[in-house]
Order: sequence, then structure tokens, then C-alpha cells
Amino acid sequence: IPSTRALEWLLDELKQRSQLVLVDGLDDPALRFAVLERADIRVVVAEPTVRDVLRAARIVDLIGGREPTLRVRNHTREFRRGTETRSLAGAATNLPTDVEIPFEPSLPAIADRGWPEGRMPRQLRQPLAGLTDRLLAEAAAATAALSRGG
Repeated sequence: IPSTRALEWLLDELKQRSQLVLVDGLDDPALRFAVLERADIRVVVAEPTVRDVLRAARIVDLIGGREPTLRVRNHTREFRRGTETRSLAGAATNLPTDVEIPFEPSLPAIADRGWPEGRMPRQLRQPLAGLTDRLLAEAAAATAALSRGG
């Protein structure tokens, strides 16, 4: 696990060399919050389970509702129809979703090894395009604000 200082240095270097830096998979809370604090855009991803939505809501609370924060509901497994909706309603979570990625059996392989040959599954096209558009729009707005000195 890199130190927070090393990660901050790496992020600064990457930001100077690219338009968009995406950081994922930080399990260490100190590193996760150091990155979230410095990010132009925060993306909080949760599966539609009570545990994961409560975890995501807690992260959003801890970062103080800083904007822009995109909340993504990612279905990484198949649920029986209505199960996740009932359990989430019972948890009384107040975490609105900006983008919802539906369950797609091929998604783990896609995420792990890159897009395989063939076409993107139809049900993923619009949600992933929407997420990409939101990220790029927020990145452009953040860049414009920095260039204006704001």
C-alpha cells in the first residue's frame, strides 16, 4: 500500500499529463479519502444491497456532500425481481442514484480483461454512455473553472 504522500505525488504527475485520471480499488480508508478530497469529480459506486448502499451513503456523508459527486448503482449480480428494491426501501437509505448500470453477465469479464470481440450488450450502451458523458462534462467544467482561477 503506497503512502498518502506518494499517491498524492502520483496524482499530481498524472493530472499534468492527462485530461482525466480515474482511480479505483482503494480499500485503505486513508488513501480513499485522500484521493476523494483532491478529486475534481467523485464517483461513489454501490451495488443495490443494503450493506453497499449504506457504505456509499456513509462515504458521501464523510466527504461532506462535496460536488460534483456522481452516485452510481452497479448491478454486479442478478437479483430476483423486486428483491433489491424491497430491501433498499427497508433500509431507509437516502442515496439518490445518478446512473444505474444494469446486471450483465459478461460485465465482470469485460472489466477484468477489456472489451472482448463483438458488440457491447445493448442494455449497457445507454448507461455507460450516460456515465461517460457525465464524467467528461464534469471534467470539462472543472478544467474551465481552474483556467478562470476559480
